[in-house]
Amino acid sequence: MMASLSVILFLEQLPVTLAVQLIARWRVDAHYYLVCTESTPISAANIKCCHFSQLPQLMASCAQQTRILINDDGVLAMPDSAGIAQVERSRQVGIVSLRRPDQFGCYAPGLGYTPDHYLSAIVLPSGLYPDWGELGFARRWAGHLAALRSLEQNGGYLLLGFDPLLFPALHGIKGAHVIQTRFQAIEVLRCAVKLWPEGFDEDWLADTLQVITQIATLSDHTLPKQADHEQQLKAQIDQYLTVLTNNILAVGQASTASSAPSTLTVDLRDKDLLVFKIDAIGDMVVATPVIEALLASAARSVTLVVTETLYPLVSKDPRYKKVIAVGQNQLVARHQPEQLLLDDLGLFDEHYDVAIFARYYPDYSLAHHLAVLLGIPERVGLVNLQADEGRCANPITHLTLTHPQPVSHQLHEVEKLLEVLKPLSLVASSSELRLWPIPAYAKRQETIVFGLGASSAKRQWPIKRYLALAQQLVQIYPKRFAFVFVGGGDIDARVLPQRVDIINRIGRDNLYDTCRHLAGATMFIGNDSGVMHLAAALTKPVVELSVHPVGAPAFHLNSPERFSPWQVPQRIVRPLQPAELACAQGCRHEFAHCILQITVNEVYLAAIDLLEEISQLGKGCNHEQQHTPSRLSASR
Repeated sequence: MMASLSVILFLEQLPVTLAVQLIARWRVDAHYYLVCTESTPISAANIKCCHFSQLPQLMASCAQQTRILINDDGVLAMPDSAGIAQVERSRQVGIVSLRRPDQFGCYAPGLGYTPDHYLSAIVLPSGLYPDWGELGFARRWAGHLAALRSLEQNGGYLLLGFDPLLFPALHGIKGAHVIQTRFQAIEVLRCAVKLWPEGFDEDWLADTLQVITQIATLSDHTLPKQADHEQQLKAQIDQYLTVLTNNILAVGQASTASSAPSTLTVDLRDKDLLVFKIDAIGDMVVATPVIEALLASAARSVTLVVTETLYPLVSKDPRYKKVIAVGQNQLVARHQPEQLLLDDLGLFDEHYDVAIFARYYPDYSLAHHLAVLLGIPERVGLVNLQADEGRCANPITHLTLTHPQPVSHQLHEVEKLLEVLKPLSLVASSSELRLWPIPAYAKRQETIVFGLGASSAKRQWPIKRYLALAQQLVQIYPKRFAFVFVGGGDIDARVLPQRVDIINRIGRDNLYDTCRHLAGATMFIGNDSGVMHLAAALTKPVVELSVHPVGAPAFHLNSPERFSPWQVPQRIVRPLQPAELACAQGCRHEFAHCILQITVNEVYLAAIDLLEEISQLGKGCNHEQQHTPSRLSASR
């Protein structure tokens, strides 16, 4: 097939090194031309680099071959092999459509999608070389323009499926807004008005071109100052382009050929699993029922991928074939995604049959991208495009999943993550949070652990208030408790006094050592944090201090309804109202703000109430019982 097929990749975002890695996974026998701004030496005989200025000569030189043009804006998606063959038989242009009618449609207004970069893969049959020189200029709009030119010439076009190893654009991870490229849509829209005058009149075109021209005049220096204006302009154009894209999809002929559909379920027998949990501490803990089910399955092996912070917590479990630790930077992979991917690929030196993403949020950690570059054939994860969080990331990342599992937004996070077992035909034996056995530190008296850390400053109750809380508890329980203060190195612990009942472990312990303190504690009092979930996994009663005001949306990222301590005796103390109107949907600040409304006395009353419950339950306390969190703070 190599002599009759050329693949031309326009690389504006993706490094050549990663493109070469992806080509190796596609396994499509062809000549590959990487069109980019710089020439990079490549050892593979069938891959060459060329400059954008060489595109016309390149198109002419391979005119007698079937050519596939792919832009890396939005996604690098190879047409499926059956669709490529049909293009050559029918002599029609083929356009790759990422729409999955039976699952998730694209271009739906209000879901955070933009319609621009989902039609950029084009298949041209051999011998067909129209005067489409503007394709090189259009780039991002090349798929739209190819479809419109085909109609203009009284021809048709096919809508093709895509190879499952598609690669979402990394600028979606960066969160970049590539606004000025909207200027390239001018020719596409002019062509659309000529073809569909009844749908796009002259006034509409004039209005659109004026808006696009406004965007084109915004310089890199003015864009940050014009953020709101820029977004309004972008939204207006995207509404126009949504209409155009949906028209193209409606007029195009769906390919009758398709690759073999994936099975509905994945058989794990004798397979090697790669489980991604490149997450924060709490996200890992609430996924332990899922991981327990995978470890108990008929899979041949389970390899776990976590951050360096989580590694001490899970590396002692001998049931994993291997635990791979990636850098903590993956949690903020927006900044340098290309380099992070190149670094991480070197950590994987084995074959894996199934990738499992036990995660509900958008994937900022590059896990989906890694699984594609590793060529893992079956990939299972959760999707809910209705959730607000789905608007934060590249909205086509879910298409990297061969087995996407829809999940309701209105569930506790533990219940959500358990849904990922459905495509695997697994049922968890228990929904309990579980950690590999952790021995408690020897102690001379009962302890209460104060958890001062949290992933964001707005969730952190001040350390001086914890110290005041300890003083009040000492007055009612003299000499009964010692207080263990735990948290990260970002917390200033200098205010803690040198006292025999104050054990300062702030910034001194890894997760495993923190768990040893929790394992021997009577109770945990602390912020909504990963350590709070560790306490719940160790069946400790919890007083949670939540930043999320009463009446704010349930199942928000900071909501106790979504992330409360799981299946342990608990009290939830939270602001009775937002500190300001702007925080009605959840605290909007990056510093301690709404959480400052929680008083020491409220937490004190919640703590003694929970201690009384523990006393009543006695040593036979059934911590496995489901406890419904209180939505109100303790009574004053």
